[in-house]
Amino acid sequence: MPSPARVGSIDALREFRDALLVFTDEAQQVLAQAEGDVARACRQVGEERLAYWESERRRREERVVQLKVELGQAKWAKAEGSSLVDERKRLARAQDGLEEARQKLAACKRWRRELEKERSMFKGQVEGLRRWLEGESPRALRRLEEMSKRLDEYVHLAGPSAGDASGREGRVPGSADQPAGSASRGLATSDTSTADSVGDPGGVSGDSGADELVAMRHAAERMPAPATDQTRDATAGDLPRYRLCVDDRRALAKVAGPPADLRRTVLVGRDVSHADRVVHHRVAPADSTDSGWRLIGWGERSEAASGDRDAEASGNAESLRAASAVRAAPVLAEILRLGPGWTVITGEAGLLALFDPNGRRRFPTLAAEAEGDE
Repeated sequence: MPSPARVGSIDALREFRDALLVFTDEAQQVLAQAEGDVARACRQVGEERLAYWESERRRREERVVQLKVELGQAKWAKAEGSSLVDERKRLARAQDGLEEARQKLAACKRWRRELEKERSMFKGQVEGLRRWLEGESPRALRRLEEMSKRLDEYVHLAGPSAGDASGREGRVPGSADQPAGSASRGLATSDTSTADSVGDPGGVSGDSGADELVAMRHAAERMPAPATDQTRDATAGDLPRYRLCVDDRRALAKVAGPPADLRRTVLVGRDVSHADRVVHHRVAPADSTDSGWRLIGWGERSEAASGDRDAEASGNAESLRAASAVRAAPVLAEILRLGPGWTVITGEAGLLALFDPNGRRRFPTLAAEAEGDE
């Protein structure tokens, strides 16, 4: 009979999956770059330099032949006893140049053979890594994703007891010491001020909330496309402090697509690390290097919501590599899996609201809010 599994943290399982995803992406890039460097060296020595010195050898041979003819003509034209020093020096220099071209040509041929041999050895040595990256790693990622979903379903089945509900206060949502059945949602609390503070993205209903959602999306869409030459790696200080609990992650997983292409970029407002709320909105990508994700701060301490909604478009944003952003904040990998048009709003309480491209709120639902208020 198989022994029972001991799972201390579902979050740790997801973080490992995110780390594996980042490693796979970076390893594929490094491997492709190394193969490109080797191929470039072989082409430069075995084709470009070889063709150059072959051409030089022919040209210098013709020059030597020409100077020999000129020296013979000078002997007949000049009186007997003339030194012909200049003609002999030019011929000697041409012969030295010809010898140099022959040596360079021989060296190119020798190094071409050596490089091809080393290239074959290199391919053999990295073949195992390549097969793992192309086969084993995707299977492991799928397996980890499936394990996370099954564990989420199991936690969801284990309903909270009265003791769990009374002991919920003071625990960090989704922490390892929190009982599995008492995982709290970001907005499903008895304190409705958190929901109301979202404006009505994340609140209950009303035209003002719809207007604020439109304003949020408009501010994100006005951010310029990331500049490739100004893209850099992200640090923890560039990103918000995510506090997503089990229910938050489950809500994202229900609407998530395939794993994001971490070779692309995300555009992040410089005030997201200290904003009351952070709006994640995915616009149509500008090109193959742009993920389309725009992160802006929203609230009293942020520029986008304090009347200066063009602040981000004026250059107050950073273009960050997605792989480094996921390394700095692994939870971000789950958000980046959503498609164009989705809007995610996070804050101190975790996932505050989730809207589909049509503006329909997908989290929290009205039923979930009512359950949390009870």
